[in-house]
Amino acid sequence: MEDKEDVENVEDVGYLPILFLYIAYAFVIFNGKLAEFIGKLKGERYLHTPEGYAPLFVEFEYFYQRRMYGRIKDAWDRPINSIAGAWIDVMPRASKHYSQRLELTGGKTIKCLNLGSYNYLGFAQNEGPVADKVIDSIYRYGVYTGSTGAEVGLSAPQRDLENLTARFVGKEDSMVFEMGFATNSGTLPALIGKGGLIISDSLNHASLATGCKNTGCKVKVFRHNDSKHLEEVIRESIIQGQPRTHRPWTMILIIIEGIYSMEGEVANLPEILAIKKKYKCYLYIDEAHSIGALGKTGRGIVDYYGIDPKEIDILMGTYTKSFGAIGGYIAADKSLIDHLRQSSFSQVYANSMSPVCAVQALEALRVIMGEDGTDTGAKKLKQLHDNSNYFREKIREMGFVILGNKDSPVIPLMLFNPAKLSAFSRLCLEKHIAVVVVGYPATPLTEPRTRFCISASHTIEDLDWALRQIDEIGDLITLKFHKGKYLKTVDDKDFEDASKFILNCNNLPIGCSKPNVSKSPYSPSPHLCKSNSTSYLKSTYRQYLIPDHYKTFIQNPASPNQSFSFFVFDPNEAVTLSSSFYYSHSSSSSSSSSSSSSSSSSSSNINNNSGGCNSTNNNSPSTHSP
Repeated sequence: MEDKEDVENVEDVGYLPILFLYIAYAFVIFNGKLAEFIGKLKGERYLHTPEGYAPLFVEFEYFYQRRMYGRIKDAWDRPINSIAGAWIDVMPRASKHYSQRLELTGGKTIKCLNLGSYNYLGFAQNEGPVADKVIDSIYRYGVYTGSTGAEVGLSAPQRDLENLTARFVGKEDSMVFEMGFATNSGTLPALIGKGGLIISDSLNHASLATGCKNTGCKVKVFRHNDSKHLEEVIRESIIQGQPRTHRPWTMILIIIEGIYSMEGEVANLPEILAIKKKYKCYLYIDEAHSIGALGKTGRGIVDYYGIDPKEIDILMGTYTKSFGAIGGYIAADKSLIDHLRQSSFSQVYANSMSPVCAVQALEALRVIMGEDGTDTGAKKLKQLHDNSNYFREKIREMGFVILGNKDSPVIPLMLFNPAKLSAFSRLCLEKHIAVVVVGYPATPLTEPRTRFCISASHTIEDLDWALRQIDEIGDLITLKFHKGKYLKTVDDKDFEDASKFILNCNNLPIGCSKPNVSKSPYSPSPHLCKSNSTSYLKSTYRQYLIPDHYKTFIQNPASPNQSFSFFVFDPNEAVTLSSSFYYSHSSSSSSSSSSSSSSSSSSSNINNNSGGCNSTNNNSPSTHSP
């Protein structure tokens, strides 16, 4: 497991973006109310309530959907005409007025890079060994079971899937459900009831919230991923006992997620697990987004932290993300699974999983585990891990405010404005990128965002191209609230002097020998530069833009009379040029220049006012010159 990256704090952006957010909401609400008032004067009525009846809709909710969401609804529910792979075909829609329904225009589909689907491991495909076995299963099993698992029983693929899932996650047994949402909402009432206490993370998924409500027991929440607050809630609850009677709770169940889908944040499992053991509570983990996507072997959050699955009481997950299928599962001790088979609403009253979908999940799982005889699963896991961290680091360096942890394939980018929410989605579509934007009520009112979902099916070239487009959009609609926090600019004078020196050395002017070129690998990963930028800061390095195929870094602050080093990276030749020179705004002697650079093992000495250039070679340089 790699060290977890600290999570961005949205409060770091300051008060100004939040102030403009409230102003934007006030403006939209005012315009909506004005439109409603004018409509009533014209005799228009959109919400008809019979006399003597209470309205079916809460008035403001109807107003919100019509006058606020209605203006930007084209940013959601875009139909596609292809598989949900790395690239998708989006079908364009339009309407004459935002109050009218969006209709397909019949125009050409828009080919877009898919950064919105949960296709983490790239199993959403219509060719290959997994797809071939799924097609064969249609002829053998059909596509429908026709009844519940409790009445007709399970198909052979579903039984095989349950056995393999239990073995994959490290539990005694598991049971499979047709729908991920129903896995939580229908199972929790069978686990706990009156006299029990549920302590749920404040940002748990709606399916968990629905399941908690269905239990009829007391539900408390703790601050998101805050183990200290969780312990405070547990201690107070144990001390106080049940309401009114103060009797001890029959059981306490802690519910968390592996990866939180709107935050991209990995649960703080080691600390939560320690609290669970300390106070003898039960732990239920929803691994919808972490199973198959987190950990070296894809076994989710327990694999990520190196924890024995036996220490977790109940593991829940879905097949709709990493496996390219539908449905969900519950994995636990065999005695508990036997109980759930007879008491879970989703098992007793809902149809069992389609055999075809069970085969899709089963074969994908075999690939991940390497039981198909190939290393395809391991490659997919590594590709997803590399893609996620690469995309996260690059977009973070651009100055966007992002949430979540390293290794998470969910990367939320904060927008902080309802107008920017729709603008970002539309501009991305224009540039052939399909994204998911999220606003209230799925997120807090002040935190609209877009949520990138990275896939193993993406190539680095795909991501680099998308990053360039997103970089331009970020500048256009002012989304880089952290610009300068990770990549800071320096003044134009510093850039001009440094660029002239580097270009002179590269062009080998009179009196300037070839720069030293080292075959040593370039350790800081190169990152994108905008063509109209002057400089950036990455860690302790400053980057200057010179010819397109070079990446240049300046080390140490560029202040008068101070020496510093630069590094030029030629990605076409995979070599690094290392030099240093004495920087001064005033005239300085060449001797000063020489002394300032003598500490460099491979250096070119220069007085930037004279334009001279000397080269020494203490290492083994290459004869190649960029």
